[in-house]
Amino acid sequence: KQVLRDLLTHPLVIILKARQIEATWLIAGYALHRANFYQGANVIILSKGEAEAGEVLDYCRFMHSQLPLYLRAEISRNQESLLAFPAINSKIRALSATENAGIGFGGATLVILDENDFHPFAEDNYIEIKPMIDAGGNRQLIILSAPNRKKLGSNFKKLYNEAKAGENQFFPIFLPYNVIPERTEKWYEETSKDYEPWDMESRYPKTEDEALRISKALCYFDETTL
Repeated sequence: KQVLRDLLTHPLVIILKARQIEATWLIAGYALHRANFYQGANVIILSKGEAEAGEVLDYCRFMHSQLPLYLRAEISRNQESLLAFPAINSKIRALSATENAGIGFGGATLVILDENDFHPFAEDNYIEIKPMIDAGGNRQLIILSAPNRKKLGSNFKKLYNEAKAGENQFFPIFLPYNVIPERTEKWYEETSKDYEPWDMESRYPKTEDEALRISKALCYFDETTL
C-alpha cells in the first residue's frame, strides 16, 4: 500500500528490490489502472527480453479479466504486445529492451522499466526516455529491478545511489527479502542452504548496502581485512 501511495505521489520512482516479492504484479496492476481509468493514457512497459515483456502484459490481461464488468474498459486489440482501450483512447504496450527501444516514446504518459539492471542497453534507453518525461504533463517514469551482481557500476545502481543522496529527482524505494511476512529469519536460513552466498545477496538482500555492493564472495581481496 505504501509503494502505491508513493507511485501516486512522485513522477520519478526507482525501486531496488529482492526477487520474487510480486513487485512486477504490483507494477502491472498500476499500469492497468492508468490505462483502464485514465483518458488517453499511453503506458509503455520495457522488459529485459520479449518473453519477459509478454509476461508482464499477461499480468495486465489477467487482472483486467478479473475486474467486474462495470469497471472493465472494453478492449479492441488484444495483441501479443499491445492492450488497447478504444473508448478512452488508452493503451498498454510491452516491449523488449532493444538498443532502439527508447526511441519514439514521445506520447507516453507512463514508462515502466522492469528489471532494469538486467537490460542490455539500459543507459541508452534511459537517455532516450528521460527527456520525454521531463516535458511534463503528468508523465511518470518508474524504474525497478533486483540487483545484477555482475554489474557494479550500472546505470540503475548509479541512479539509485544518486536518489538516496538527493542528487537527482527520483524517489528511492528499497524492498528487502522480508517485505513478504512469510519470509522470516528461519526462512532465510533454510533458503540460504540452496544458494551460494553471492546469490543470496543479490536475490534476497536484507539491506540496501548488501544489494548494491559487489559480493564479498566475488572479491579478489577480503574487504574486512583491507
